[in-house]
Amino acid sequence: MEVLQQQTTLIETLLKGIKSEQQLNQIKSQFLGKKSEITELLKQIQTLPHDERKAFGETINYYRKLFEALISEKYDAINTDLINQKLNAELIDFTLPYDNGQQSGNQHMITKTIDELLNIMTHLGFKSVSGPEIEDDFHNFTALNVPPLHPARQMQDTFYVDSDKLLRTQTSSVQIRYMMSNTPPHYIVSVGKVYRADDIDQTHLPMFHQMECLCIDKDITLLDMKQTIHNMLRMFFIVDDVPMRFRSSYFPFTTASMEVDMKYNNKWLELMGCGMVHQKVLKNVGIDSGYQGFAFGLGIERLAMIKHNTSDVREFLENDIRWIKHYG
Repeated sequence: MEVLQQQTTLIETLLKGIKSEQQLNQIKSQFLGKKSEITELLKQIQTLPHDERKAFGETINYYRKLFEALISEKYDAINTDLINQKLNAELIDFTLPYDNGQQSGNQHMITKTIDELLNIMTHLGFKSVSGPEIEDDFHNFTALNVPPLHPARQMQDTFYVDSDKLLRTQTSSVQIRYMMSNTPPHYIVSVGKVYRADDIDQTHLPMFHQMECLCIDKDITLLDMKQTIHNMLRMFFIVDDVPMRFRSSYFPFTTASMEVDMKYNNKWLELMGCGMVHQKVLKNVGIDSGYQGFAFGLGIERLAMIKHNTSDVREFLENDIRWIKHYG
């Protein structure tokens, strides 16, 4: 078929310029996805005379396997390049001086937890992005469907620098900035400090660390969100399975909104909030209605406390070297 021959020439040309798995996934969706030329041709088989269907189907399958082979070959080439880059970056310089006996420091539990989570999310296909800690009202509230006088603002009363600038209450502002300056699909994760006007006690701090994940693409469902969260927790706690439950909740920037609980020591612990991104949020950042997605956010300290079995969040701030060595 002439159209598939043209597609073959096009995919071979596009693959030459591909440098990342994310770009390759877009090519795979373009040529083998639900809206690809091959899929559309397959739908036409049932309209053909019976004696023409076999040859028509064999031709389409030939090109489908050809496209799969070309994409698979490019996957292998990209992975090989990444491995070689990592090996070259980790080469040991044997000409450096030997250890002089000085005691080395330990990685703080929060830093260690952040690194573990980012490694996991990168493995799951998400890109790490960051943004400013001093935010304006639009990125921190309004764009997230929390206009002025919205009751949800009272739950996140925080520290204002001036009438329009404040210390961010959530890393969702990073997602807003990223969506406004990039074209979907988006698979990103943001980690950083956030600030709330909370009293200091065993489980609360006015400053803590948060990780938020955002996925915006076509045909994204709640099942994709659930599987992503499950895989993240399973890899973080290094277990085969993590008992979870989802409870209905409310967040202005998601619908449906849910809370995620994890079973720990035979008790259910509230772990994070999540949901499908509200269409008003997508509209505020200029994304058309053909896209949808999910988002979830969690406190780094809470996750670290569960994994390392600590009971007082204030210990993270005390800088007791004995504590840091114990958990480092």
